[in-house]
Amino acid sequence: MKKRFTTLCKPIIEAGLVAMLLLLSTLLSAQDLVIPKISSEWEPHTQYSMSVKRERLIAHLKAYDAKIMDFNARCGAIPIDNAALISACEQESAILDKESDLIDKEIEIYKADFDYTEKIYTAYKNQKEIQAKQQKEIEAMLPGMIVEQKQLIQQRSPNKNAIGIINSYKNKIPPVPQKRFDELEPGDVLLVAPDDLIGHAIRLGDWMGSLSTESSASHTVTYLKEINGQKFFLDNTPFHGPIIISEKQLNEKYGNRKMDVAKTAFLGVAEPLKPEEAEALFKSAIEMQAANLNSGNTNFGAWGKNDIVCSEASWTLINSTKHKIPGTDFGIKSAIVNFSPADFYAMKQYFLITPLKY
Repeated sequence: MKKRFTTLCKPIIEAGLVAMLLLLSTLLSAQDLVIPKISSEWEPHTQYSMSVKRERLIAHLKAYDAKIMDFNARCGAIPIDNAALISACEQESAILDKESDLIDKEIEIYKADFDYTEKIYTAYKNQKEIQAKQQKEIEAMLPGMIVEQKQLIQQRSPNKNAIGIINSYKNKIPPVPQKRFDELEPGDVLLVAPDDLIGHAIRLGDWMGSLSTESSASHTVTYLKEINGQKFFLDNTPFHGPIIISEKQLNEKYGNRKMDVAKTAFLGVAEPLKPEEAEALFKSAIEMQAANLNSGNTNFGAWGKNDIVCSEASWTLINSTKHKIPGTDFGIKSAIVNFSPADFYAMKQYFLITPLKY
């Protein structure tokens, strides 16, 4: 970056040589230094930020270039007997060396910022192209999806509780329970009400984080499958982490507590898991339990890298099937957990909530 002549001439340099040196200095000036230009395709605020940095760098280079031109004019040809001027020029040369090094660093920083911004924009552009392609694929599939949904609607069996629900709305009384314990299906999430101060505190915190008091639960348990007449569930609690428990263990721990059931749905219409999805759910539960056991039953919590709370475990299991449920919509709460018991109640497009009756 040093574009000046720090080796001072001891004999008097002829005028022609001085002119040649000054011309060479100009050719090596800041004007000819390559600084990547800002892309017009970047976001406006990014263009502005990088433009400010670039203009500051160019201004510094121009100022430095002017100093070099002045230095070469004064120190390019010094008589050997002018010791005072030689000494002054040597000191000035050292100062210019330091400024040259500083400019080198500024250029490195600018280029690093430029490369990073270009990398981010390229990734963003690629993602937009992928999204546009996916959108076209979805639009192409839409006619077939509509036909399939119509077929699924036609294949649905009548809801045996429909008349009771309609009457409950007409008469303004609570609807009849829609889910009995022996009617549980894989993927159903039990929403367990609190029965102690800790549980009530958890529910209160969930209410505050969700800006809603609709939820009646402080804990969740996920029904997996029935084996030899015995139902099995995934439970996730402090000091134990995600583990699979039996129907008997469930009743011993939570049998005296009020429960609701959250069933996966699409736009308010229940969608039970298909057999292959139920198997995928059970496999994911086994893997979750194995990872927890390998860590020493410590995978419960809201802060650790691999830690999840009860509702996040239920949410993760459901997302191991074709049902892809987004995380919580509430920004304050999302800083702590990805999914809470209250989200099952809030996301009515993804879940149907009914009381559980033993």
